[in-house]
Amino acid sequence: MSKGQTNRMKNMTKLKIFLFALLLIAGFSLSASAQTETGRADRNDARQAAQRTRIAEGRASGELTRAETVQLRAEQRQIRRVERRAEADGTLTRREAKRINRLQNQASRNIRRQKNDPQDRIQ
Repeated sequence: MSKGQTNRMKNMTKLKIFLFALLLIAGFSLSASAQTETGRADRNDARQAAQRTRIAEGRASGELTRAETVQLRAEQRQIRRVERRAEADGTLTRREAKRINRLQNQASRNIRRQKNDPQDRIQ
């Protein structure tokens, strides 16, 4: 082999190593972002379930009237609709996650206010 061929082979080997490393980095970053999106969705689902439980417990204990329960459940359905639309494209962006979080914060405040308001409830 001539000196020129040896240099070309060394350069090709370096290029292959560089491309392999680049693919590894890209693969790890995609995996990490997918885990983050899944984590957001899981947290949203757990939070929704906790809020539904709070509503059911409030109704069972008499802290919530029938009308209040209907209103709070409707709010939860709306949040689920927003979440399904946000996840329809397969990803939950930070902006979408923030919006859902704000809606859940508002719903949580509404549950607390309704459970603690001074209305008389028929047992």
